[in-house]
Amino acid sequence: MRPERYLLLLQQLQQASQYNEDSSSSIGGSSSNNNSSSSSRRRRCIEEEDTVAIQKWLLIRVDAIPGPLLLRCLLQLEQLRMCNRLLLYAAAPVLLLQLPQLRLQGCLQMLQLYVHRKAARPQMCMQLADWIAAADAPIHSFWQQQQQLDHQQQQQQQQQQLDQQQQQQQFRNQERQQNYNAEQQQQLDHAQLHQQQQQQQQQQQQQQQQRQQQHATQLQQLPPSLLAGACEVAAKMPVSQRVLLQVGGEESAAAAAALQQLLQQPEGVGEVLGLGGKWIAAVYLGSSDLRCRLLLVAHTLDARQTATVLWAINRCLRPHSRRARSLTSLSPAAAAGAAAGAGAGRAAGRAAAANTAAAEVDEAWVPPAALLEALHDRVRDTFATMSNQGLCNSILALAATLGRTPEKRDNLFFLDPSYQLRIAKRFYGFQAEDVATLASAIALTRGAPLLQQRLLHAAADAADTFSATQLSQVLYAFGLLRGSTHLFASLQFTMLERLDQFSVPELCDAMWAFAVARFHDANFWAPCLNLIPLERLMGDDRCALLFPAVDEIVGDAFWALQLEEHPANFAENVAEVVRSLGYTPCLRADASGHLIDVLVELEVPRKAVCGRRRGPEAQRGVSHGAQVALLCHADAQLQGGSNKPGEVPSPLGHSMLKHRHLGRQGFHVVNLMWSVWQKLTMQKQVALLQREIDRAKANKGASKATSDAASAG
Repeated sequence: MRPERYLLLLQQLQQASQYNEDSSSSIGGSSSNNNSSSSSRRRRCIEEEDTVAIQKWLLIRVDAIPGPLLLRCLLQLEQLRMCNRLLLYAAAPVLLLQLPQLRLQGCLQMLQLYVHRKAARPQMCMQLADWIAAADAPIHSFWQQQQQLDHQQQQQQQQQQLDQQQQQQQFRNQERQQNYNAEQQQQLDHAQLHQQQQQQQQQQQQQQQQRQQQHATQLQQLPPSLLAGACEVAAKMPVSQRVLLQVGGEESAAAAAALQQLLQQPEGVGEVLGLGGKWIAAVYLGSSDLRCRLLLVAHTLDARQTATVLWAINRCLRPHSRRARSLTSLSPAAAAGAAAGAGAGRAAGRAAAANTAAAEVDEAWVPPAALLEALHDRVRDTFATMSNQGLCNSILALAATLGRTPEKRDNLFFLDPSYQLRIAKRFYGFQAEDVATLASAIALTRGAPLLQQRLLHAAADAADTFSATQLSQVLYAFGLLRGSTHLFASLQFTMLERLDQFSVPELCDAMWAFAVARFHDANFWAPCLNLIPLERLMGDDRCALLFPAVDEIVGDAFWALQLEEHPANFAENVAEVVRSLGYTPCLRADASGHLIDVLVELEVPRKAVCGRRRGPEAQRGVSHGAQVALLCHADAQLQGGSNKPGEVPSPLGHSMLKHRHLGRQGFHVVNLMWSVWQKLTMQKQVALLQREIDRAKANKGASKATSDAASAG
């Protein structure tokens, strides 16, 4: 039998089913009605058997059916609610090979069908978007033709206006020569002409409004499933498949631009999906009432669609910066003050780094906050039905956006203790990718006590299943949150096995995490350092955490990282108290690459210099007296999640490495926390610093006496 015959049978079956439904609804409740209902059930069973037989035939001969006809059969089966997912999987390669025959409308129908049936695999989206990118040429040509037509129309209108002005001028000249009756007649003709022009303009405006309403109605009929699928395509393949292979660069910027247009202007769905001229006309004419279409339908998205949209948003963001720009970014005045206090040799490099960071902040795309909050609420509402992978991806996207601001972070649902326990109960079904994604999300939100403790054990149990990238994510997260030595011991052997699979930034993150955990085994560090090319480290801020090991290579990037986390207002407040004690404080002092917020040098034999100091003098210490390093910790540099009264938050891994480094350099380290400092009166602040200075003097005197006795002996 020919394929067209099967399509005709499907259409007849659909008509028969509709007729049966209409007839059964019109029949009453008598005994004859029971007989008719039983006969309708028998007919329905026969129709289902025929539909199953047609599906089997399509599945057997799927390669021999033309693409447009196959798509029509699939759409017909979907209307009958009998479309098998196995048939969709078998038909996908055939349809993808015949995309030009499907045309753009068929492409849209195909995407809608596969997204609705949850059969849209990534490979299909990749090829589909690749074809859309190749089909952009006629769209752009149409757009150019549209612009040329508009330009010609504008020129014609201008020429008409000039002609009218000339005619009016001629009329005025004639008015002076003609009699009063002729003047009255000319004025009447001019009024009639003006009235006709106004009527024509009104008709054109009405036609334009009607076209806009038609396009708006077509756009508003897009279902949420299609919008979610469009977001997925925009994030995966806005330009070409190179987006999937590279992070950053022009392709990432294009992905962000495509998704930004999709989120803020739903007319962009037409461009992303490669629709025809009417969609471009809708974009050109503009329909402001349809902005934020996704925001309007966010409450109707199911679990999978919500996770897809959040995944697309997170993919189009820049790689998660550890500088937490939204929390502790420097103001221009603070950055200028930091550069002014630096040495001449490093000031230019730091200023350039600060300018680059500022430019990145300006260029970084920020998703709409209202949409993120709506999607956050939707994730919470669909928590029970969301898959583990979708849940972890959604949490990571929310942590990378809403979790970066203090006022939004406290309202994240997954930081609530009850939800932390609910997430922990699902760990038995987590894959290695889910564990790594959730660990990255917890690191972005600076910790979730109940969840991270259970996740630590889950990561240790899944140590053998992690890839190199996942290992780097887990190690960095628990290095930042100071995980147990048991976890690092479990991951050490796995890391050595996959050592050649790490990228340079991933290897730097992993080594930094082991440094925080006090793993100083030379047999472990030697093969890791041998794989790092020093030329790759220069100027790459993703490798800044390796600075304690390779100071000279990534020193500038590490210093810029510390400058952005430096609490300038807090440090200036502490410096004022130090001045009231009669000492000269030094702000943003450099101790072998580590930034000291406020340095107090006692018994200074020469003039103190603020800012960064390099060279032998800085390494040995300029002063032979006691040196007090006052480290100012804002709330963003402490672990969150502690609600017990009177409990002091724990510092992060960065602070622990700096504390140990300064202690080895002979500094008397004093940790000041803003949450405690701001509650003290001025007298208590002075007493606290005086007590620490006296203790530093006593320790320095005792160590000097010990060294003198040793030298005399």
